[in-house]
Amino acid sequence: MPCRNGGRMSGRLTRTLRLLAIQRQRDQLSEWQLSELSSQLAVLDQRYHSLMRFLEEQSAFSGMFSVSIMRRQQRLAELRTNAARDEEAQRKLHLHDRGCLRRLERTVRMLESAENRNETARELGEVVDAAAHRLSQGSRKLAKPPCETADFSADVHGVD
Repeated sequence: MPCRNGGRMSGRLTRTLRLLAIQRQRDQLSEWQLSELSSQLAVLDQRYHSLMRFLEEQSAFSGMFSVSIMRRQQRLAELRTNAARDEEAQRKLHLHDRGCLRRLERTVRMLESAENRNETARELGEVVDAAAHRLSQGSRKLAKPPCETADFSADVHGVD
């Protein structure tokens, strides 16, 4: 959000805005990683369930390859466990990153609000100073007695 003081921002607000941009990128990356892990887990689940269906439907055929199928089933179960653990860890990391993002957004709003208040106070101070200056110059003009400033030459010469 642009500042009213000619685009100048305080150093703290500038740094916080940079941090906010970085945190947004981290949040996007975290979200992407979480979705990637979720899709990997879904693929592993699908493979595991299709292997289980094959075992149920083709019991005669699966007997010949039972050792190979059991190894494959065990490997898929391990991969699913690891993927589920990684997904949960990534979900926690993503929630943490999202919390950091929200806190930074609140901080930026507070800093921008404070800068706007400070800028408004500065502008108000300038207006008050200018008005006081004009008033002091105007009071010097009024400080002269009325007889010095009034033109009574018309009364002397008889002109109405």
